[in-house]
Amino acid sequence: GMSFDACADIPDHGDLEEEMQKCGCQTFHLTRRSQNFIKHHIDLYRIIRDGKYSIVWLNSQNAFFMWLHILTARAAGAKKIVVHSHNTRDWRAKDKNRLSRMFRHILYQSADICLACGKEAALWLFGTDQNVQIVPLPIDTNHLMATDKKRSCARQTLCLEGRQVFLQVGRFD
Repeated sequence: GMSFDACADIPDHGDLEEEMQKCGCQTFHLTRRSQNFIKHHIDLYRIIRDGKYSIVWLNSQNAFFMWLHILTARAAGAKKIVVHSHNTRDWRAKDKNRLSRMFRHILYQSADICLACGKEAALWLFGTDQNVQIVPLPIDTNHLMATDKKRSCARQTLCLEGRQVFLQVGRFD
């Protein structure tokens, strides 16, 4: 049978990690790249080599770092590399964005399968949507679109009429 394991490129344990383990999924954690760039890639290499993973599925928003992970995975014995784009930009510093744009074509040529959640995500990571399989997100977000009526109703319900509101979705990290 086929097994599925996960590797996080951060040392922290994630919210879903326990649930994944209950399903038989092993989870691994890499040293932060910013903490020790070489050890980060050695960790990844050892995980792939020791687990004898033949397929590696990568998710990130930066073509340069993804390409380095491809090189590491291939050196460790991975036979097939899937690269999946979920982003339309890299939220980090401009120099990392520039580096990513420079490596789009190389990443595109290096992956065996290129996936994206939409055309914009494909263009961001690969520089093209040609031969990129678009796998739309499984959630229809159209009903979540803000309208003046919804906004007014929510402000009234929360007693926020006439006040400035900041919304943060996600975790502060």
